[in-house]
Amino acid sequence: MSVLEPRDRIEQLAKNGKITPQEAKSLLGAMAARSEPSWLHYAVNPFLKLNSGAAAAIGLVLSAAQVAASRLGIRYDGFIDLHVSRDGAVASFERAALEAFVAWVPPAIVFWVGSRVLGGRTRLVDFVGVTGFAHVPYVVATPFFVWLMRLHNAPSTKSGLSAQDGLGVAVALGALAWMITWLYQGFVHASNLQGAKRVSGFVFAMIAAETLAKLLLVFA
Repeated sequence: MSVLEPRDRIEQLAKNGKITPQEAKSLLGAMAARSEPSWLHYAVNPFLKLNSGAAAAIGLVLSAAQVAASRLGIRYDGFIDLHVSRDGAVASFERAALEAFVAWVPPAIVFWVGSRVLGGRTRLVDFVGVTGFAHVPYVVATPFFVWLMRLHNAPSTKSGLSAQDGLGVAVALGALAWMITWLYQGFVHASNLQGAKRVSGFVFAMIAAETLAKLLLVFA
């Protein structure tokens, strides 16, 4: 004997005349409201609603934004790396474009291969979307770092670390934590791995992706 889902049960009650159509509609609406994740769920895991194509498209826009930010002294020179130039040094356009590419596509391939090795049912485009979209926190924080850099470069009689430096470190760590959270949620969502496999797979994929990105930039 099969067990009916709550939605099917309500529809059957309405069909049999046990409840009115209006009551059924009200009950189904209440169920939908309870099952809809809150904005906090989407802040922690945007991949609940974001499809791979949209995430990849946003990743492309973010890469362009990273190249533009390099004109202001902000560098994304690694998979999860972000550095602010204190002396106003600016990377060449070609170097900035390479860094944006290396921070996005090679890590996606590493994630995909790692997931496949562990038996995940995956598509490369899913991870392209994940590793691209996960850079949102860094790009969002970029205007703050530009402002901080200008404050630091302004003439001052103070020496040593300032309150602005401490704030910059806090914002950078917060953006990094947010990015890693999204990468983990995206890895779980895209790989369909369960239990220890998804945790160990994510850790090894992160290490491998960062190592590969650094090697590519060193030898490019």
